[in-house]
Amino acid sequence: MNLAINQTALKVIGKYFNIFVNEVGEIIIIPELNIFINGNFTNDNDLKVKVIHFLSRYVNYYSLTRGQRETFLIMCNEILGQQLSVDDWNLIYRELGNEINPNLTAKFIESDYDMKLLGSTNLF
Repeated sequence: MNLAINQTALKVIGKYFNIFVNEVGEIIIIPELNIFINGNFTNDNDLKVKVIHFLSRYVNYYSLTRGQRETFLIMCNEILGQQLSVDDWNLIYRELGNEINPNLTAKFIESDYDMKLLGSTNLF
């Protein structure tokens, strides 16, 4: 199997966590909690989408230690090139996490993360 694992993802996430890539191309971040993202993508924009869809929840996830949550905050901000607060990330997760609204996710990234795009009127 030939997997195109995003090197930026490996470099940035690997700076914060002791990651590994499994045989199906998932970047395993915290194996004990089954925290991972699929690493089989080729461009940095796809990485930003994956962070918003699949890692945003961990910025304030109850099962993580305070240090782990802070690490996720720093890492997610670095990947997006932003300085978003925990409250911002909670809103991002609530409205874009788990691929709830891919179109809005694309607009959000294109707008350079304009938080005004997020709100109950933009959910669907």
